[in-house]
Amino acid sequence: MKIATYNIMSGGFGNYSSSIPKTPERLPLLKQALKTIGADFLGLVDTFHWRSTFLPEDLQKIFDYRCAFCIDLEDLDKDHPDRRFGGVAFLTNLPVEKFSTVRLKTRNCLKTRMTWGDRALLDVFTVYFTDLDENTRLEQARTLLSEVDQQVPTILLGDFNTLPPQEVQQTKERFELFLHSNPTIDKNTLPYLSTYAKELSRAEVVPLILSAGFQDVAKKEPAPTAFTPSHPLKLPLFARIDYIFCSSDLKVKTTEVLKGRLFDKTSDHYPLLAEID
Repeated sequence: MKIATYNIMSGGFGNYSSSIPKTPERLPLLKQALKTIGADFLGLVDTFHWRSTFLPEDLQKIFDYRCAFCIDLEDLDKDHPDRRFGGVAFLTNLPVEKFSTVRLKTRNCLKTRMTWGDRALLDVFTVYFTDLDENTRLEQARTLLSEVDQQVPTILLGDFNTLPPQEVQQTKERFELFLHSNPTIDKNTLPYLSTYAKELSRAEVVPLILSAGFQDVAKKEPAPTAFTPSHPLKLPLFARIDYIFCSSDLKVKTTEVLKGRLFDKTSDHYPLLAEID
């Protein structure tokens, strides 16, 4: 069974403006990208304004999936539209028992309960953790873990906006090289970038999730998922912040970060694909 997570940057729209067209400008690219990924199910992150733009049946038809659902994050930070109207979505060809919204302290995540194989249950949580504060991410992670049914195989996937401890030094070096190579970078963005990098480097969320019995599917072959040439600030490919975590009763066969010209243009993140049994 192939599963994937993909941060699609502003829902495929050109920006996070409140004045958006009827359909995302990058929708044709997204359709092609998801077809190329070919997952049995996947979680989409940063589905900006999708809940007000698409019905579930629209998403099913557009992306050719049996079931689909999307929710708004409803983040407490209402001053930033990308957080207030951001969202996550889930597309699947497996039978769905229920979609439900789970509150993770400051924002929502999407839980999908499905059946697979011999009609066994499978829970998947699609998450988009906050970007600037590891303490908030820790709160979100603890709440997420408290929602896990220990009797049901479970997958946690999405953009966790955090690093594994063993990759902190290499990520710092990549980021510092970028700053050194771009001395004319907009000074207004430096405080954001500095805070982002500092909080990423605390790297406390992944160990917490692993301590709860989950496995990082890409641990043996880690590769950065962010950022592509489409990033608005032209940040380099320097960080692994998108994850798929599986409970110990699931077997991971292969993992891959999908790259290429299509994915360079579609979003500022590359999708992570895994095959599990």
